Amino acid sequence: MHSWGGGLERWVQDYCRNDKGNTNLILKSIGEYGIPAKDIYLYDHIDSQVPIRSWKLDKPILATDPIHLEYRYIIEEIIKSFNINNIIVSSFIGHSLELLRTNIHKLIICHDFYPFCPMVFAYFKDNCQECDFSHLKKCFAENPVNFFPFTSAAEWMVVRQSLLNTLVQSQISLVIASPFMKNRLVSLDSRFSKIPIHSIPHGINSSQVLRTTKDNNLRVTKKRFHILILGQLSVHKGENLFNQIYNDLSQIADIYLLGCGEDGYKYSNKININVIPKYDRKNLGSIIDSLDIDIALLLSVWTETFSYTLSELMCMNLPTLATNVGSFQDRIQDGINGFLVNPNSSDLLEKIKFLLENPSLLVDVKNNLLSFRHKTIEEMVSEYQKFLNYQEIEMKEITIDSSSHHNLSVNDLYEEIKSFRNELEYIKLVQVEVLKNIDYKEFHHKRETPKIRQGLMLSKRFKIIRAIKNRFPRIWEYLRKILLKLGV
Repeated sequence: MHSWGGGLERWVQDYCRNDKGNTNLILKSIGEYGIPAKDIYLYDHIDSQVPIRSWKLDKPILATDPIHLEYRYIIEEIIKSFNINNIIVSSFIGHSLELLRTNIHKLIICHDFYPFCPMVFAYFKDNCQECDFSHLKKCFAENPVNFFPFTSAAEWMVVRQSLLNTLVQSQISLVIASPFMKNRLVSLDSRFSKIPIHSIPHGINSSQVLRTTKDNNLRVTKKRFHILILGQLSVHKGENLFNQIYNDLSQIADIYLLGCGEDGYKYSNKININVIPKYDRKNLGSIIDSLDIDIALLLSVWTETFSYTLSELMCMNLPTLATNVGSFQDRIQDGINGFLVNPNSSDLLEKIKFLLENPSLLVDVKNNLLSFRHKTIEEMVSEYQKFLNYQEIEMKEITIDSSSHHNLSVNDLYEEIKSFRNELEYIKLVQVEVLKNIDYKEFHHKRETPKIRQGLMLSKRFKIIRAIKNRFPRIWEYLRKILLKLGV
């Protein structure tokens, strides 16, 4: 996994804390902005604060390396020292594809579209349905979201090619949390259709977010409706959509931004918008009750691959209006257990007004959600364990028949030889890259590459800017507006 936190870390925590039958070691990349892996840490548990082993990389990883000899030796050492049976990959950020070249069973959890997509969410001006080299090159040049500024489209094509070749040839399984992901991956690259993809939805401890109030009728005495936006309100979570509608919306309802973090400070002086930057998840149910929420909004414009937030809202019997993208389409039946809307401001505002004018529709959804039961974390872990055990048994049953090639047709043999030749060509390319890296280390071992040196400088500036932004949010917003007007 990476060290960026978020929903991915929550999933790893849930899985490890509820897997009672196995020891789950955590391999985490540690770095900074633009350089996600300067160190690799190994922990004996997800809740451990001190690593049991750590390695400082001589060659930092700037995103994901298709080949990294130092990383390979780290993996081999871990497997040998700790008798590893399975490798579960939650993220390749700050790691190497060497993970996939070990001879033990591997499973990849698709929390997002990385490493196929360097922008992680497969979004450039819209949700991408294809991505060839030209598209990728333009994305690197124009996409305002770039987590890996010291890589290029050409370098990423090598990562992508290496990933897909390995997945297809080794038949390494991918696990998705929502069915839409399979079609989306195949639309981005048809080679995904040759890879085994399985759907296992995330589990949730619903008892922690159940509401205490069981009254499902809207209060007739309340003069104004209460609308909730739960979680971050960043660009990909629909900040631009909200900016286009909040003036009109605040005239007919009170809006609560709960858990919005620093992104919500800019709305703290707006009329009828209540900002609650942080909350304790274990108190979420009682907080929602105290706010007397009527409807929640999920405004993501990027495709959510699952959405823990939607799970929590459904467990609390809250009618939710979500954009009809990604997993929301899989999980919400419009008018039954929630509502869907096109991700544009006019449709969104029209739909909200319609629902507030017809509160019986909200009551119907609330009543339907009373019988809703979410998959528990224990059930999710059990599904994973059954799948992992089945895969291990299947691998052990595979035997190689030395005479099997006699039964192949000429065309089959030709295709097999062609596949081996392609693989050999790729190995030669990788070998050239390795030799170049070794030569550089041999003659310039006391220097850093210009890219990395530049990255370190940018990282320090980024930390200073972030500190100012956190400590003086209103001053930061004022300066930002001035700079935007000046075209900076």
